[in-house]
Amino acid sequence: MKKWYFSRMLNFFQKIYIICMPRKKIQEEKKKIKTGVTINSEVVEMMDEMLDDIGNTNRSRYIEKLIREDLEKRGKNIERDF
Repeated sequence: MKKWYFSRMLNFFQKIYIICMPRKKIQEEKKKIKTGVTINSEVVEMMDEMLDDIGNTNRSRYIEKLIREDLEKRGKNIERDF
């Protein structure tokens, strides 16, 4: 058989191993809640452009960061271990 065949099969099995690996279980009190937010499309476009500029592609983390910063400004003690 050709060399590329073995290489492709190895990559296939490596991917299967990675997919089947058990994940670390997240403690119940540290799990995040999925929620929906309605935002003006122009605001989302501006936010996406800004996130692209800083190299961040995760809207959820950015919005969570903004909320956390606002709560801290208002005197709430926010844990950062999640």
